[in-house]
Amino acid sequence: MPLPIPDLDTKNFDDYFEEARAALPTLAPEWTDYNLSDPGTTLLELFAWLSDINTYRLNRIDQKHILKYLKLLDAMPEIVKPAKTWITFQSDVAKVISKGTELFAKDREDNTSIAFVTQYEVSLQQIKLTQINMKNERGMLEYKEPFSEPFSKLFYPFGQITKKGHYFELNFDGTFNFDGTFNNDFSLTFIFYEDDLPLIAHHDKEQAVVFASAELVWEYWDGSAWQGLTIKEDGTGSFSHSGTIYFNKKTNVSKIKCKIQEGYFENAPRIQTILTNTTEAIQIEKHQESFENRGTGLPKQTLQLKAFPLVSLEEIKIEIEIENEVWQEAKTLEICGHNQKVFHVDKTSGLITFGDGVHGEIPPLNATITCTYATSMGTKGNIVANLAWSGAVIPAQNYFPARGGKDPQTIEEAYVAFKKDFKTPYQAVIARDFEYLAMHTPGLRVARAKTVKHPSDNMVEVIVVPFSSQKLIYPSEGFLKTVCYHLDKHRLITTKVKAIPPQYAFISIKTELKMEENESEKDVRKKVKEALDLFLDPILGWKDSQGWPFGHTVYKSAIYALLEELEGVDCVLELDISAKGAYERYEQGNVILKQNALTSPYRHNISIFTSQEACRSTL
Repeated sequence: MPLPIPDLDTKNFDDYFEEARAALPTLAPEWTDYNLSDPGTTLLELFAWLSDINTYRLNRIDQKHILKYLKLLDAMPEIVKPAKTWITFQSDVAKVISKGTELFAKDREDNTSIAFVTQYEVSLQQIKLTQINMKNERGMLEYKEPFSEPFSKLFYPFGQITKKGHYFELNFDGTFNFDGTFNNDFSLTFIFYEDDLPLIAHHDKEQAVVFASAELVWEYWDGSAWQGLTIKEDGTGSFSHSGTIYFNKKTNVSKIKCKIQEGYFENAPRIQTILTNTTEAIQIEKHQESFENRGTGLPKQTLQLKAFPLVSLEEIKIEIEIENEVWQEAKTLEICGHNQKVFHVDKTSGLITFGDGVHGEIPPLNATITCTYATSMGTKGNIVANLAWSGAVIPAQNYFPARGGKDPQTIEEAYVAFKKDFKTPYQAVIARDFEYLAMHTPGLRVARAKTVKHPSDNMVEVIVVPFSSQKLIYPSEGFLKTVCYHLDKHRLITTKVKAIPPQYAFISIKTELKMEENESEKDVRKKVKEALDLFLDPILGWKDSQGWPFGHTVYKSAIYALLEELEGVDCVLELDISAKGAYERYEQGNVILKQNALTSPYRHNISIFTSQEACRSTL
C-alpha cells in the first residue's frame, strides 16, 4: 500500500505573514518598523501570498497529475505481463493442434480454471525419443532415460568443454509421419537448465540482437548416409535458451544429429529434457463484448469493459468494430486527427475512451460497438507444474511451471522505476558508461567489463569477461560481436568501439603449511585448494568476491593472510608464487601482472606438516 499523501495546505496567508514577521528580530534585528506602510512589510506580504498560492497548487497534485507527467516522459506504468509455459500433448493419433487453441489449467488452491492459449501450431507425431548418443571430450557416450518426462539428471549434449566437432544424436522409435495429414513442419522442444545462472541482461526495452557463439549443423540419417536438415525456425537461438526448433519436412526421419561446426559455448548447454508434440502457451483469456445501440454521439464517450487488465501483444490486438468498420487503438488521442477512427483504452481498468471530434472521430448515435480483447491474470498465471488440463480433445501436460507473469505496475511503482531509469546510462561518454553498457548487453551474461586506453584518440576498447562455469573464460567471436553491436548503438558519433577478450596470468601457489591438531590432512588440503582457487578466480575472486581487480599485483602477503585465516591451518611455513601468461615480472616474490590482466588459478603444490614443525613467533 502506498503511503498516504500528506495535506500540505494547512496554512493561509496570515499564517505565513505572521511567521515571517516574527522571525525578523532574529534574522534582521536592525529592522524595527513593522507597520504596513513599510516597503519591507509589503515584500513580506508578497512572499506570503506566493507561498500560499504555491502550497495550494502543490497540495492539489494527485495521481492523475503524476500519470500525466509520466505520460509526457514516456514512462507510463507497464501493463500486465502474461505467464508462459510449455504444453505437451499426449496423442496416439495424427493430429494438428492449431495456433490459438484455448486450454484451461485447474488451480489446486481454489479449483478455478486458468486459461492459456497456444502460441504456435504443432503436429502431433506418434514417435518417442529412445536414446541419445554423444561425442565430446569424454569420447563416445550413450544416454538412456524414460524420455516421456523430464530427465532424472541433466546432460551436456556437447560435453562440459564444448569444441568444434562435438555432436549428439537423437534416436527415435519410429519416423516422423508426413502422409498428407500435415501441412506444417515437425518440431522438437529443448528445455535447458539455467536456474543456477545469473539472469540474462537487458537494457531498458531494447530487443536482444545476439550473434550465436557456436554455429550448429543439423543432419538426419536417411538409412545410408547423413543428409543436411534445414531449420525453418530456431526458437533456441542456437542453444542459448529454451525453445522449439522447427525443421523442414523430410521423409523417413528417425535419427537426427546436431554438431558444432564452428565456435564454442561460454556456458555449455545443459539439457533438462527434449520434448515432442510440445508448444508454448501463454496465459491469456479471450473476450468479446457487444454494446448494442450504445453510441451517444457525444464527445469523449467512454465504455467500461467487464474483464481487465488487458494485454496487448503483437499477435493479439485489441479491436473495436463500429458499424462494420474496424477502429484502431491509439496510445493517445491528443495527436489524432478529427476524422481518424481511433480509441484509447486504459488496459489496467478496462476503460475505453473515444475522440471528441477534434482529436479522433465520435462514434455515431445509437451505434453498436463490438470489442474483442484478451486479459491476463498476471502473477496468478505463474502456475506450478503437472496440473490437470481441459479444453483440448487431446490430453495435455505441463512438465514445467509457468513463469514471467507480472501484475500491472502501479503509478507509484512506475514513478520509482522512472527515477531509477533516469540514472541509467544510455549514451556512452566516459569509461564507466562503456562498462555499464557492455555489462547490460541484451541477451548475454557478461560477468565483468573494463574500458582500456587505446593509442587512437577516437578508439575505445572494452574487455568483456562472460559469465561461465568453465575455468578458462574466453568470449567467442559471436559474443564479442554482440557486445560490440550493442555498444555501437550508444557511442558518440565520432567514437569507434571494439570488444576484446581478457588476458590471464595463470597463478600457481607452492606452500608449506602446518595444520592444527586433530585435523584431517585431506580436509585441510581440500580447503586450502578451494580457498586459493576462489581467491584467484577472475569472476568470483578477490576479497570482495567480485573478481580479481584488473592488473592488480598478486602479493605474497595477501596469500599469507588468506591461508592463515583458514580453519584448520595453524600457520604458513613457506610460500612461493609462480605465473604463466599475462604477467610482466617477479618483484620480491610478488607477481606483477600486465596492465588490465586477470588472474586464473592453475596448479598448486600444497605440503602439509604436523605438530613437530614450529610456527614462527608472533612476539
